[in-house]
Amino acid sequence: MEIKKHIYVFTKFESFEKETLNKSLKASFEVFFHDEILENMQFQIFSKCTICFGNVPLSWLENNLTLQWLQLHSAGIDPYNQLKNAPFQITNLRGFFAESVAETTLASIMAFYRGIDKLCNLKSKKNWIGTPLRANLMTLKNNKVWILGNGSIALRLNELLAPFHCVVHVSTISELKANIHSASFFEEKAKNADLVIFVLPEIPETTHYLNKEKIKLVSQKTVIVNVGRGSSIDENELINALKNKKISGAILDVTEVEPLPAESPLWDMENVMLTQHTAGGWRDENIGKVHFFLENLKRFTQGEKLINIIDIAKGY
Repeated sequence: MEIKKHIYVFTKFESFEKETLNKSLKASFEVFFHDEILENMQFQIFSKCTICFGNVPLSWLENNLTLQWLQLHSAGIDPYNQLKNAPFQITNLRGFFAESVAETTLASIMAFYRGIDKLCNLKSKKNWIGTPLRANLMTLKNNKVWILGNGSIALRLNELLAPFHCVVHVSTISELKANIHSASFFEEKAKNADLVIFVLPEIPETTHYLNKEKIKLVSQKTVIVNVGRGSSIDENELINALKNKKISGAILDVTEVEPLPAESPLWDMENVMLTQHTAGGWRDENIGKVHFFLENLKRFTQGEKLINIIDIAKGY
């Protein structure tokens, strides 16, 4: 009699998503859904599983000799980058969110430039201003854009910007690392940029990449966009620059602390757009994650190389 492999699903799914997963599995697998297990039994059951789908607490993974593969339901790998000598494979969803994040980035820029966010606020107040608003509207055509990070989101965003004839420079992680202490490198890229877009992973070299010194080198006309990790930008310095009109504005899908604290000045700034870490989402996001997991599970059972194996040393 074949011994069943146990799969622990930490990701929260709706019933039809669970059904899709169960129906697609062979009889040799037994699935345990985290939200269907009594709290005092969750860790005990997890400890007997060889496969995990979802971002379990880091403490659950310490000294675990049973787990063979951890499939994260995120592209970001924090805090699992602390698992330097994990005896199991870790994979993430790198590339999975590229289309949705790129589209939100473009939509947010267009909304910011064309004043759509302000017009929506005026609508809720039944306040017609009209013509005087036109003088502050901008267009995206021929903009100079600097994208920091060269992953799938950056590449897709570059494609979406092409019809607007933007002049785009995409900096690789290696390029940024090599020039991390070079003010001249940053100034050369930032001084003429209409848009500076962060799509960086969270690694030591990218933490507070935009700091007090660098933000002084950004042009006053520039809009800062962050759809990568909140840690990439020193938020206090960004707030100061926005308050003092040293930069034109900011579009933030991610912030250093999430949810953004109610006392943060970012909430009340007219030149700030907050999209509340929704850029990666879409209607069929979870069912897409199920299909991704099933494809990787097929590779796992056949002894093939998994998709998106994390390099802990690199941090992504």
